[in-house]
Amino acid sequence: MHNPLAPVCFRNRLFLGSAILFILCMAAAGVYYTMSLRGEVEQIALKETTARTNIVAGYMARLLYREWSKIGALAAATDIHDTAKLQERFQQIVQTDSRFDWIGVADLGGKVLVSSDPVRSERNVSGRDWFRHGLEGPYGGDVHEAASLAAALPLGQERTSRVIDFSVPVRGANGQTIAVLGAYVEFYWVQDMLESIPHEGVQLFLLSRDRKILFGTTDDEAARAAMLTAFKASEVSQVSRIELDPSGHPYLTVVIPEIKYQGLPDLGWSLAVHKDVDVAFLSMRGLFRLFWLALAAGMIVTLGGVYLLIRRAAGPIEATARFAAQLAAGEYGAEPPKIPGCREPKDTCLALIQLQSRLRGCAGVS
Repeated sequence: MHNPLAPVCFRNRLFLGSAILFILCMAAAGVYYTMSLRGEVEQIALKETTARTNIVAGYMARLLYREWSKIGALAAATDIHDTAKLQERFQQIVQTDSRFDWIGVADLGGKVLVSSDPVRSERNVSGRDWFRHGLEGPYGGDVHEAASLAAALPLGQERTSRVIDFSVPVRGANGQTIAVLGAYVEFYWVQDMLESIPHEGVQLFLLSRDRKILFGTTDDEAARAAMLTAFKASEVSQVSRIELDPSGHPYLTVVIPEIKYQGLPDLGWSLAVHKDVDVAFLSMRGLFRLFWLALAAGMIVTLGGVYLLIRRAAGPIEATARFAAQLAAGEYGAEPPKIPGCREPKDTCLALIQLQSRLRGCAGVS
């Protein structure tokens, strides 16, 4: 009857010790490799997210530059003395291009000479940023509410759309500034463009010059606060890093501090992406899973081979041990085992055979 308290046999003990040592070594190697690979994946994910954010920023800058170049070309061809023709042209642009809310020309005193909306003509805009900066050179203003124009509109026709200011000096024959051409460009199409970008698991933010959120794909206050913190750290340079949210969950942060393209005036905008690490590493999870499955399968096959080798190596030792136990039990006529190959078990068996001969002699067994 098998004794459950009997010591573990040599073969099983050797296999268990070898298996534990092998599993620990392979697990440690696997964890080290996974952590090293994760570090590489983090850098790859950061580079990929940075590249995608730069693409979005560049695309938005080119679209803005396209609208801006229309203003520059219009200013170069503006004849402030032909107001009827100018008004007709301005109205045609506003009516055919929904991106433009208003276009007008003001003299050096700030009086609007002509505009796309006759109601707003003959108004003084000397206090507007676009006019003051436009006297000095090309200007791009931050997003603001077009409600500031409400005073120029009849009651009930007030507008509250968000617009961007563009202005450029109108030069005379001698190159001197004779007027300022200004335009209000609707902001909605910038929002539409940003909203059209696939952002599953990605939070996209556009910030103004004074660090107010102009656009965001989420209303989560924690995410918005984290973005504002990241923007403060990116006043000068681009930021690409992995941070922790208030709950301790990691995410990728990429900040592009400036939206620029060729001669586009600086609007003071910054673009940022807040991307969940789980989403960023989604493509790598399959690789990690495959690695551990392959490692586990390799370990099982290897341990099976080790067991067979240990079983074969332990066979002679176990046979010698059984022969010695028979002698100890007084079975002097027991058949000695045949020990192949291994020197140590064979020498031990020969010594036991010699001992068997002496014991048989002492016991008078022929």
